[in-house]
Amino acid sequence: MVVSKLVRIPSKTEAANTAITFMVSPKANYLLATVSRLTITAVTTAQVVTVMNPLGRTTLSAGAAAAQKVINITADPGSIAANDYLAIQNTDGTWFYDIVASVATLAITMTANVVTALLSAAKVLFYGIPADTGHEDQAAPVGETTWSDDDAYWIADRHGEPIIIWTGNVTTAATFEGGISKLYTG
Repeated sequence: MVVSKLVRIPSKTEAANTAITFMVSPKANYLLATVSRLTITAVTTAQVVTVMNPLGRTTLSAGAAAAQKVINITADPGSIAANDYLAIQNTDGTWFYDIVASVATLAITMTANVVTALLSAAKVLFYGIPADTGHEDQAAPVGETTWSDDDAYWIADRHGEPIIIWTGNVTTAATFEGGISKLYTG
């Protein structure tokens, strides 16, 4: 594969005990999302950083209008429940993620409104919660921790799918200082 683009992962922080979450997404015409460098500063409390790849996949059974919270899926991708993370593909091929507020069979209420209208059969990725089996945890001791690899430290499981990076940000606020995502083609 060929590195086609480097994308900066911006800094991000939240108040203590508020999770810090962000998505590393493949961009249009790029096949594989990776993280080749990421730095976190844990000021006085060690943190755990979880890298989440999808645990299941489904599609929308019907389109969804912008500014609504309910989406309808064709099948349960893996015991979906409140507090699970989902990523949904927009009509332009980009992704957004949100947290499930509630589930009524295959009607899923998200915590935030859908920003743009979604088409029937749009891809839906199920990530579950950070503690679910299948995700990778990395310890971030007090101080600055950098994970780095010349090629890719973390790699999406499948082409065209995003990965979600999460930390619980417990006790004292931590900061993701940023990083680099390498996007690959061919």
